[in-house]
Amino acid sequence: MTKITVDIHHESAQYPILIQDSIYDELNDFVNNGYRDRDIVIITDDNINALFGDKIQKVLANRNPHIRSIQPGERSKSRETKAQIEDEMLGKEFGRDTLIIAFGGGVVGDLSGFVASTYKRGIPVIQIPTSLLAMVDSAIGGKTAINTIYGKNLIGSFWQPEAVFVGMEFLVRLPEPEFLNGLAEAVKMAIVFDEEFFEYFENNSQKILARDNEALTHIVERCITLKKEVVEEDEKESGLRQCLNFGHTIGHAVESIAGYNEKHGFCVAMGMAAETQLAALTGALSWTDADRILKLLEKMHLPNTINEKYEKQLMYKKMKSDKKAVNQTPMFVTLQGLGKVKKNKNQFSFSFDKSTVLKAISLVK
Repeated sequence: MTKITVDIHHESAQYPILIQDSIYDELNDFVNNGYRDRDIVIITDDNINALFGDKIQKVLANRNPHIRSIQPGERSKSRETKAQIEDEMLGKEFGRDTLIIAFGGGVVGDLSGFVASTYKRGIPVIQIPTSLLAMVDSAIGGKTAINTIYGKNLIGSFWQPEAVFVGMEFLVRLPEPEFLNGLAEAVKMAIVFDEEFFEYFENNSQKILARDNEALTHIVERCITLKKEVVEEDEKESGLRQCLNFGHTIGHAVESIAGYNEKHGFCVAMGMAAETQLAALTGALSWTDADRILKLLEKMHLPNTINEKYEKQLMYKKMKSDKKAVNQTPMFVTLQGLGKVKKNKNQFSFSFDKSTVLKAISLVK
């Protein structure tokens, strides 16, 4: 078992992240030792509930947990679903002495964390990510949110979990599109923070795509360690944490135009391809490194082009309302090399004139 502890110093928050093949015994001990007197609400989705719902209910049977299952997909990250869950909990008279367990992928984790942060003005939440994307990114760091018609993750909160339990066994049953969806966020971490990690992807693509347990465990541990370091330094995205948005400014625009029918990771991959070209166009990144990034995306079976159906003028309009925009000006994390990003004091996101952004998009059309 690997245990990583996240320590948010200025908020006096500390929580463990446990990584191993199966997490049920550790979950049972953690809940019964630290949350003995709390009611438990498990929020999951229909797919995960069908596969693993009976197992987690059996593990926590002595606590008689209430399971609330939602429809899979980004459309459930909505005001409506959040209100439905809250009304159900209020109707069943769950109080402040309730523990929420988020049991699912990124949608479940984001939504559950946001519910926990506002229900009765805040109750504890445990994250159990069941997708690769959630394991390497969304379950770590305490960012919660829902989507609106105006864009992705525009309403939310920072709400750190009590613990994160990462079970590698969940990846065996993960559908291929969901696996690749998470792989995009893992590749992003390598591109932005760690050239050696980038080279690991280049040299081990076959093992990774075959879901070799040793390779995937290494990827998950490295991503979590990198994100832990970022979150501990910058919990609320006022500085270094901005780097995690690489590929997301353009990626979120694609995702919004697609009506959230495109996988988040695929949209981020498209965004990374375009934002890589943006860095090269502006002279911050060498064309050689840009080419390596585009080739790695292809090697990982991720998109490195943007479909013509996503019209670039509409994409730019969506970027202007992105939560990272400043005075309706899109902001971009800018690569200066593999594992290196542009920085100016505590600023890690920068603006470029519209024509340059549109040209970068055109290069990957």
